[in-house]
Amino acid sequence: MTTKLVLLGARLKCDKAAPGPPTTLTITPAHLVTGGRKPAAVVDDHLPTNIPTFGMCTSTTNPAVAADPTKAPKPCLPQVPAPWSSGAEGIRFDGKIALTDDSCCQCALGAGKITIDDAGSEGLRVSR
Repeated sequence: MTTKLVLLGARLKCDKAAPGPPTTLTITPAHLVTGGRKPAAVVDDHLPTNIPTFGMCTSTTNPAVAADPTKAPKPCLPQVPAPWSSGAEGIRFDGKIALTDDSCCQCALGAGKITIDDAGSEGLRVSR
């Protein structure tokens, strides 16, 4: 199976987010891909500094949405306590597992599944 490395500029989506503009993964600190022009993400890039808001959250498990009698969407505040799933075990940057486009993580606040919509890797494929 081949997947793409996730690089700077990757777009994310959450299955509990209201429709809106794309959210871009922030990669800190930068891990440069050998021979590449963009920093690569690792599975530990799951903090609020890495995953910005998706706009509005529609999940009724989000306490703010649940408390509203109309269940109207409320501002999204991603809370991702665990690293991204999977990644490319055989590829590491500074000892950390590289993030791939088939990885996902879970928001603890709204129970949304966060996935990679566009890896931003322009064809940098890896085999599993």
